Amino acid sequence: MDYQGMTASAVLYFNEKGDEKGEMTNFIAKRYREVKGHYYLEEWSPLMLEYREINGIKIPTKLEVVWKLSSGDFPCIKIEVTDIMYNNLSIY
Repeated sequence: MDYQGMTASAVLYFNEKGDEKGEMTNFIAKRYREVKGHYYLEEWSPLMLEYREINGIKIPTKLEVVWKLSSGDFPCIKIEVTDIMYNNLSIY
């Protein structure tokens, strides 16, 4: 992904079986984590906890973001999506 000169990449995972086929189940990306003024490139991944259909598309709506550190997983933020707009060109 490239946006206004900034580039990011991630590996996305989707389920393949059962009634819930096609849900995004995980993604892993590298992000910089600040520790006492120093920055470290670490793996970062949200755990998908709950899904809901919003505006006709089923998406993960409750997530817990985790740093994947060598010392173990470190939860850093909980997210709840309550609304979403698709293809809104006014934000570009």
